[in-house]
Amino acid sequence: MTDDSHAPNIPLRVAVVAYVLMLSGLVGAYIWVATMEIDVSAYVQGPTELIEGEKHAVRGFYLNAPTGRMFGEVDVEVSSEGNLLGSGTTGSHGYFQIQVEPNLPPGDHTLILAARHPIFESYDVQVPIKVLPSSAPPLASQRPANTDDEAFQSLWRQEMLAAIAKSFDVSKIQLTSRLPKEKDAKPRKKPEWEGPFQVDLLPADREIVRGLPNTVYLRVTRKDDGRPVRAKVTLDKVEGTAQEKIKKNHVTDELGLARIELTPVNDQRWSLTVESLEPEDLTNPPEPPTPNKNPETSEPTDDAAKATSATSTGKVSVRTVPAQFSLQLQKNFVEPGDEILGAVDTLHRSGGFMVDLYDGDRWVGAEAYGISAKGGGLKIRMPEDVRSPIMRLQVYESVFEPGKAWDSRYVAVSDAPMSDGCWRALKRVLGLVETLPAHGKWAAAARQSMLDKKGGDLVKCNEWLDASLQTIPSHFEPAPLLVNSQKAERESLEAWKDEVKSYLMILTILALIVGLAGLLALIEQGLRVKRQQNAAIRAVDAELEGEDYVESNEAKWQRIGTIARSIILVGTVVMFGMGVVLILTLL
Repeated sequence: MTDDSHAPNIPLRVAVVAYVLMLSGLVGAYIWVATMEIDVSAYVQGPTELIEGEKHAVRGFYLNAPTGRMFGEVDVEVSSEGNLLGSGTTGSHGYFQIQVEPNLPPGDHTLILAARHPIFESYDVQVPIKVLPSSAPPLASQRPANTDDEAFQSLWRQEMLAAIAKSFDVSKIQLTSRLPKEKDAKPRKKPEWEGPFQVDLLPADREIVRGLPNTVYLRVTRKDDGRPVRAKVTLDKVEGTAQEKIKKNHVTDELGLARIELTPVNDQRWSLTVESLEPEDLTNPPEPPTPNKNPETSEPTDDAAKATSATSTGKVSVRTVPAQFSLQLQKNFVEPGDEILGAVDTLHRSGGFMVDLYDGDRWVGAEAYGISAKGGGLKIRMPEDVRSPIMRLQVYESVFEPGKAWDSRYVAVSDAPMSDGCWRALKRVLGLVETLPAHGKWAAAARQSMLDKKGGDLVKCNEWLDASLQTIPSHFEPAPLLVNSQKAERESLEAWKDEVKSYLMILTILALIVGLAGLLALIEQGLRVKRQQNAAIRAVDAELEGEDYVESNEAKWQRIGTIARSIILVGTVVMFGMGVVLILTLL
């Protein structure tokens, strides 16, 4: 005969096990959803408006989102509507740099950034963009019949650049200072010069990088007409410290320029004396004015004595900035399609730096290079489709907070190699500088003096071009952000997690309530059965003894103890449930 005394408990045990598994599953699902993170994210810089048929730079990287480390060796393709617009691979530094040329009709489009890597296999990001119609004139419509293509293109390019240069307004370029803005800062006063000449210090913003090699130019001009002057310039007093001893005597050339290289430690202020070396000033010194005599000594005053010779005295000053990068170019002119070469001195001893090339307001080139103990070199190709007579090159440490440490240089666009191209580029740049109020007279006189110059000393031409470009305001522009998928995807993920967590929380609370109700029902049933059993036993005992049944004090205390244990059990279960809910809400 089998013992079926425990058979009725089997369904209850199955129900308890199922309930525990269900509750554990709800809690586990809630924890899993709450701890979900974005695995991969893309940070890409580039314009959201592209010009039809013209190249644009795109730079970016892919991150292991939880750790923040960049993925290397990621294959990237940029496409739109099935058209491949560009491709590249992230280097060991983690960045990819691609030139995108939209062969798309003007209008709204979707740009697809497709990444492939062994770890995350594939990751695609879609970005809405707009393609604008090209503003460049069509080349084919201007080609005469029976004209050699190569010769025509060279001539067309020369005329096109000349036309652009004529309409290009450098005065619209905004000056970007590398000094922090000071409240109530007063503008610097322009130094007063005694005598017929004036000395200006280039770069025009009078800011050089502290602790790194810099090149500045002293420029001597006449006060009356702004013409350059060949002169001897003597540094009578040097206020400020540099790592090398600054040469005391300098002679300016036919554009009135003298080059000084220095590595400053702090701000520089120099007291100068200028003596003209021009033939007309040596043979025909200015007529001395009627001497102003001191009424007490009957001697000429100092002002009258200084006016009798072709000399001037005054001061120039330059501020140092903690820019941490100093950029020098090998050549200050480059043909379209050729490479721009340069060297970067920096206070950093490791890491890397970004390189951006701008054609006007169009970001057309991007590179990234590592830093050695002595700095680093750069190489970036100028595109073929150039719109501006000058390009702007900028270097900086990182895509994050790029304006904290940077340097920039302008590069003249040339239509010929070597010295011929340099001289033509120099004339074009001087034509642009004529539009700057502070340098217009000097640039006009300098350009007039070399109208017939077609070739010659390439080193001197490159130096003059450097000085001329440094009259244009220095500028830095952070690359535009095309997409930051981590931010968008994280916001989307958080919204989804909040919605799912709210449902799971409701289900968990309901499950706890159902479990508590079931527990209370079992306790109540057990207490009722226990009371009935105790009452029956005591009734039988009383009947056997022949006495009426009366509940004893001991039985009362046993019943109270049973109720107390039940309350403690229920309270424990309630506290457990509340603790589970509290922990889940904190995830």
